[in-house]
Amino acid sequence: MRYKFHNFVDALELALDAWYFSRYGTARDRKKVTPHIMGLFIRDVDGWSNMFFCTDAEKAMNDINYETLGVESGKNET
Repeated sequence: MRYKFHNFVDALELALDAWYFSRYGTARDRKKVTPHIMGLFIRDVDGWSNMFFCTDAEKAMNDINYETLGVESGKNET
């Protein structure tokens, strides 16, 4: 059985492949992704991906503490 999360992971892998090829002009080694490469990918994609979300979603994403993956108390409560 294939879970929906696999579709998400597959889409991220395709995005990483396309980003790597556009940045370095070559296919990436699919066996290994260094933390440095992932950091560059996240940095480059972060601002670009915000254009697909509404302003409220962008604010919510900006309020996330990426070290704890939580939102500070009192922020974005509806």
